Amino acid sequence: LGEGPGQQIEAAGYGMIRLPAGPAPASPMAISAGTPIITGIAGPAVTLGSNSTFSGFVIDGITGDGIVSTGATNVNVNDVLLK
Repeated sequence: LGEGPGQQIEAAGYGMIRLPAGPAPASPMAISAGTPIITGIAGPAVTLGSNSTFSGFVIDGITGDGIVSTGATNVNVNDVLLK
């Protein structure tokens, strides 16, 4: 994962969504017009499983946990801004 653009996620009620390219590895998080924003979620915004990466998002205005994972291993979270 994360080798280049073209990653997709499945969003409940929306189907598969292609993600824009995020910041380069080891670069500082830069919020721009193209930065994906997760907002207005009641409950966990993101749930991660084993062997997953979550990178290059802003999580803003949620009423539950930002990022959750239960019993997962080998999880990588980077370049994420929680507001």
